[in-house]
Amino acid sequence: MTVRQVVSLLRPLRSAIRWQPGVASWGLIALLLVLKDSALDDPGSALLLVRAIGVMAVLGAAFVLDDEAAATLESSPSTVAWRRSLRFLTAAILVAVPWAVAWWRVDAHGTSAPWAGLTIELAALLALALATAAGVTRWAGTTDPGVATTPVVFGVVLGAFQLPPRLALYGAPGPGWDAAHLRWWVLLAAAALVLLWCGRDPAAGRPAPVSWPH
Repeated sequence: MTVRQVVSLLRPLRSAIRWQPGVASWGLIALLLVLKDSALDDPGSALLLVRAIGVMAVLGAAFVLDDEAAATLESSPSTVAWRRSLRFLTAAILVAVPWAVAWWRVDAHGTSAPWAGLTIELAALLALALATAAGVTRWAGTTDPGVATTPVVFGVVLGAFQLPPRLALYGAPGPGWDAAHLRWWVLLAAAALVLLWCGRDPAAGRPAPVSWPH
């Protein structure tokens, strides 16, 4: 794909993406950081607040796959995988910016946080949300799959807090932390595989039509 084709694809992408949920999540995160600024002095409260910020960021970014113009892009010279990759990059940016701000605010309070593990949790949730949206788009044919990600993300987060200790996903640093994040890695890998599958061109693998002699 040439640079000109990339630029020609980026322009309609800017107007096609639903930015409102992502912008709204940024606003809510900013408000949360202002109202709960004092909570960042306590490691336990900061851990809970940062996780809440991650969930909010993911919920806002998951709507980037909404695409009412999908049908008109089918004749585009780019592949489905390429167009999706640009949207995934956009989602990653929508999540990374508030995450970096939260990191900065926690550090400004002199509070220690296990950022490596928390970032794995964030990446797994984002991949899960995008995999849900991509799956709904592929199998249900809808152009606004973002709304389907909300109950899935909330279900995973709320369900994770109900798991027994031996299967825990959430917890504080200490015994079981590494095992819990190994499970997050598994969720991330599974979601990534779904994304790869759903990113395939619908026509991929179909046999070419046979032209019979007359």
